[in-house]
Amino acid sequence: MVCIGLLQFSVDADEKSPPSPFGDFNDPRQTISIYEWIRDGKPEQRIRQLNNSILIICWMPDSNGKFESYQISGIDGFHSRERIELFLHAFYALDQPKEVGTERLNVIVAGNNWGAGIALKEKLMALSKEHKFSVFYAGGWAFRKARLIEEPEARQAMIREAFLKTNNSEQDGADQPATAPESKPEGDLKPQPESEGRSQ
Repeated sequence: MVCIGLLQFSVDADEKSPPSPFGDFNDPRQTISIYEWIRDGKPEQRIRQLNNSILIICWMPDSNGKFESYQISGIDGFHSRERIELFLHAFYALDQPKEVGTERLNVIVAGNNWGAGIALKEKLMALSKEHKFSVFYAGGWAFRKARLIEEPEARQAMIREAFLKTNNSEQDGADQPATAPESKPEGDLKPQPESEGRSQ
């Protein structure tokens, strides 16, 4: 049995709010065996594994009532679209360590509302063409909580390095810290922090 750590994020405006009828968003990278097999009636020659991806969530609206903000799996807090675009550029400029694999890491964009995250499309198309990776879209329904896997060590190091490279860039003030984490077991999964973002 494989144990996968989960991080749970929430943007519920009110603890008494009813749960979303569409359920929580569960990190699709938990399923390690999904990859593109056939495209347009022909076998796909290059394996693009879903689990071999970084994940970005677009919240619309976010926990502070802003029109949109973003989270990067493996990085605390909520961030502006401009910061995410800078992060993506820095991430794909890095040399990928052999521990991560030979294929470029893909991107999964998840949105908790119709059209959430679509603003990243132009940037992702340009980077995908240059660096030869795939982009998957998930979500598009009104989920309020996201349960994410714990990033593997080598991938986490790349994510942090790229994010730190954006620290010296001008920001629009949209970056917001997440509240203090609280440990919570998730069934057979090992305990991981639960981060709750609340509206003020």
